[in-house]
Amino acid sequence: MPARGALAALLTLLALACAPATAGAAGLETVLQDDAQLLHRPEDQLRRSLQEMKALGVDRIRVTAGWSVLTRDPDAKARPAFDATNPAAYEQERWRNLDRLVVLAREYGFKTMIDIAFWAPHWASQDAPGQRGRTEVDAEAFAQFTAAVARRYSGTFVIPRTSHHPSGDGPFGEGADARYLRRNFGTSSPDSGVTLLDALGIPAIARGGESAATLGDGAAATLPLPKVDLFTLWNEPNHPSFMRPQWARWGKGYVPRSPHVYRAMVYRGHAALKAVRPDAAVLVGGTSFEGTSGRRGTGGVPPLRFLRELACVDRRLQPIKRFGCSDFRPIPGDGWAHHPYTLRTKPNARARGARRDDVPIADLPRLAKLLDRLIAAGRLAPGVRNLWVTEYGYETNPPVEGWIFSPYDQARFLTWAEFLASRVPTNRSYAQFLLRDLPPGAFKVNTSKKRAFGQWQSGLLHDDGTPKVSVYSFRAGLFVQRRKNRRLLLWGRLRLGHGITTIAIERRAPGSRKWRTIFTQAPGQGPTDRFTVSGTDAFQRYADAPRRRASGYRYRLRYLDGDHWQSGLQVAAVGR
Repeated sequence: MPARGALAALLTLLALACAPATAGAAGLETVLQDDAQLLHRPEDQLRRSLQEMKALGVDRIRVTAGWSVLTRDPDAKARPAFDATNPAAYEQERWRNLDRLVVLAREYGFKTMIDIAFWAPHWASQDAPGQRGRTEVDAEAFAQFTAAVARRYSGTFVIPRTSHHPSGDGPFGEGADARYLRRNFGTSSPDSGVTLLDALGIPAIARGGESAATLGDGAAATLPLPKVDLFTLWNEPNHPSFMRPQWARWGKGYVPRSPHVYRAMVYRGHAALKAVRPDAAVLVGGTSFEGTSGRRGTGGVPPLRFLRELACVDRRLQPIKRFGCSDFRPIPGDGWAHHPYTLRTKPNARARGARRDDVPIADLPRLAKLLDRLIAAGRLAPGVRNLWVTEYGYETNPPVEGWIFSPYDQARFLTWAEFLASRVPTNRSYAQFLLRDLPPGAFKVNTSKKRAFGQWQSGLLHDDGTPKVSVYSFRAGLFVQRRKNRRLLLWGRLRLGHGITTIAIERRAPGSRKWRTIFTQAPGQGPTDRFTVSGTDAFQRYADAPRRRASGYRYRLRYLDGDHWQSGLQVAAVGR
């Protein structure tokens, strides 16, 4: 708990300065995306979401710069006449929500990642009017929009004073936001009286957001928009919801088409972004975790096959020549983004047989290995070796009727998944999608596999703001795995803030209500009943397994400046 008063604060600083060496290591950067809450809610709700994310230990916000939302005349057949590389040439009102988030993200201490993504305007795709632009996307037009986004968030762009942005009820005022929410995300029920901040016992003084400056203030309107250091090029280009066609006729069968469309977008988009922002990092890929065989020319392209085709090689990594591969040059980038969902399985499920080119989270090492092999073969830029998990999550029942996992399953699985992600040396991040559930509407898993766009329930909070049990394990989670020779691996991830925390691991015997502290040890250290670790670290310890399997394990933690212990979620040990 936060120290109270000057004396308590001084004692805390002294305790931290004199604290023993900790037994942890820096955890993966934590990324969270929730466009519905962060782009399409009034400012007071946005601020509350940012406060909740700060309490959950999130490092970086991932947000979509929707091309068709931000550009001029997206439904026109002909491209409008304007300088699409210049952020000042756009209708500034359309950017209000994204600008507001980038400004407030900096105020609350978050880093930002912008997806320059779906969907294309009608004039930059081959889709019919009224349809989402995702078919044969115009790579040069995409590159021009990419340059505009990078310039806008370079740290030097000032919103033109002649615009009405961001105040007033322009085309993207509150009325338009409400219509957008109803169309894409449904309507949310009134908020519960129990908030995440209250449930975690975090007082208002520690919740951040003290600055009153907004983009509507006269002084703030003359300041440049903040700098964003990380961008991604498109979202899930191997999924038909975001890019088409995925497959094309070739002889008597079908071959992937989307990797070749995307390669042109990467070549042009990366060059355009680096020309105006050589200091920014650019991620490519953003791939979905699964695909189909393509025998019928339907569904998405599996991520490993998508990557090989993007690099113009076959399964043996031999060059191929179709769809522009004759002009191939190495794929540029500073990292590969991936969404390794395990929607209907536990985190340790692997891709097998006909699905061997899928990449759920347990198969991240296979993706990392393929990236390394393609770099060694000169098909990818060396920077693409950096792997970024930018989406992950588990839906729960409730609210999804008939779904296979409970909120308790979600709480256990998220820590388990992060453990697996942390085992990949080249991986840089772990992600949570979403903060809040989106209203499920009439969708029922047990009667239909179809759902409207935006119906997704993987949040750490219910749609009314009530916390799920996963908020507690997300802040301080424990994973226990049985190893050889009756040993246990104990892995934990803390998102409690920068103070030093004392940890004890407890075990409960089958049929017993009593918890007993177990002795743990790190490599090269003797056994101990407790150890200290930074509140932002991951830790790994080992212990002897009992002769009879325990019914559960949990952590107990105490801040060095606190006077009481807190207990965590009970988890069972899993097999190796």
